Amino acid sequence: MADSCEYIIDSVENFWKIETDEDCKDENLEILTVGVNNMYSIANCANDLISGKDGLKLKAYSTYQRLVKVLDFVFKGAQLFQHNASKSGLPEEQLKPLSKTIDDFKGVLDRLKSDLPEDIVGNKNEIPNSSAIELLLELFYKACPDVDDIIYEFAMAFEARFGKYFTENKSCGLPRVVFICYVSSGIIVTASAVKWQLSFKKVMEREMKKKDKKEEEEEKNENENENTDRKGFDRVNERLIQWRKTRFPSGSTQTAKELSKKVFGASTAKKQGIGCVLKEQNVKAFDHSNIQGGAFHVLQGAGSILKIHRPCNKCRRMYNFAYIGPKGSVQDGRIFQYGSCAEDLCHVLLENDKVSDREPDTSLC
Repeated sequence: MADSCEYIIDSVENFWKIETDEDCKDENLEILTVGVNNMYSIANCANDLISGKDGLKLKAYSTYQRLVKVLDFVFKGAQLFQHNASKSGLPEEQLKPLSKTIDDFKGVLDRLKSDLPEDIVGNKNEIPNSSAIELLLELFYKACPDVDDIIYEFAMAFEARFGKYFTENKSCGLPRVVFICYVSSGIIVTASAVKWQLSFKKVMEREMKKKDKKEEEEEKNENENENTDRKGFDRVNERLIQWRKTRFPSGSTQTAKELSKKVFGASTAKKQGIGCVLKEQNVKAFDHSNIQGGAFHVLQGAGSILKIHRPCNKCRRMYNFAYIGPKGSVQDGRIFQYGSCAEDLCHVLLENDKVSDREPDTSLC
């Protein structure tokens, strides 16, 4: 599903251009260090998969080659940041953890890229518009046909094999949630947008500081102020959100959007619960009850790559999937905009009969 992304990726330098100031220089370095650590972990997982007897065969898989492209794209961005940070006078001692990870990452990435034609990795207009964790999950499905066909067991097998490679407990550089769906002909793996941030709380704190600063200063020009807001990784994250939107087949989301509006409308009811309002209006969820589907938090706290996640209020009302296994203990009472959740993308792909099977030349991510 490689849509043209020329309007988003004109060059590695522009995509990863991270405008910064003294207030967020340290935060940017921390974000990149954690995010690159996560990419290095995923590179180690891919290296694990190709280290077996079928490793060379696996390198011919479209999913594998797309994963390497994503990893290489992030690696080049990290190198660029490292170079610019060093030129800006950031002490080498402060850059040392990032520099070490980049060096280690390069060693594994070189092994992953070996035997691949240069044009497979190098074409910037064919960078996959999906995340590294989605591609790794799809590749795991293709490479390990003996893994259990119950989604929760599949996730636990993924955890058992790759958990040792992950050292971070934040999903920085990865999506917050992935959704795994089994159909008779294959698998669908989707996710929310990739975010280069440490936590939503930190983002809100930084936004409050910027707001206070604005109130103290006289604003010269509204457009100018809007541009100066895009500091740190904000611009990168905005581009990643737009990039992910290209995975939605054009003209196929209208019915889901209409249902989403009804759910949002019902959520504003003061006296009645959202469920009661939707029942009165005879609003029903999309019925996928004959299909297994499960949502998982990515690196949400220590000790786990994937933790079972209870969908947001919108997705619980919009999509009815079958799920076998333990349920998440915390219910997410928030309602996210249509199109931002992993379940939204999964539903659209299902409706368009888009599925990834175990064949080498297919990839849905």
